[in-house]
Amino acid sequence: MMTVSVKSNIEEVRRKFSGAPKQVHDAARRAINRTAQQVNTIAVRQLAKETGVKQSKIRELLRIFAANFTSLAATIRVTPRTFNIASFNAKQTKRGVSSSAWGKRKLYRGGFLIQGGETAMIRTGPKRLPIRPLYGPRVHGEFVRNVVNDAMVSTTTTRFPINFAQQLRFALGRIGIKLD
Repeated sequence: MMTVSVKSNIEEVRRKFSGAPKQVHDAARRAINRTAQQVNTIAVRQLAKETGVKQSKIRELLRIFAANFTSLAATIRVTPRTFNIASFNAKQTKRGVSSSAWGKRKLYRGGFLIQGGETAMIRTGPKRLPIRPLYGPRVHGEFVRNVVNDAMVSTTTTRFPINFAQQLRFALGRIGIKLD
């Protein structure tokens, strides 16, 4: 799990609008959750680009734990899963299995497809058995790499102040306080 912390002026805004602490808290909570959704979207796109896994499959593996009334923190967790290279447009050739994991086609010499092309395997010795699966990208491993991490941090730092200002305007506007 990776932690991204944003230093913001939430306490300063609470002091400024001391007559409406619930509205400021709600605005901060909603802004954090909205930012977490936006960071999740960026993470899905970046992971799909880096690994070659479809965005829909990555989205199934990411889960957002939203900020609530007691905790002003949102968390994005990744379910550990490794994909077999057969999931990446694998083709059986004379020399082995060709697959486009990580976005680049590569030949896995001596590999073969089983179960109707659903799984790629390779022999580990000179005999018929034992065999082992050929694995491709690990989404949970790529999630903490610098490329994905940098994209998530930059999205968080740019989007949170915008989301907080927008949610604060909305929350205070509901009780008759106008911000300009």
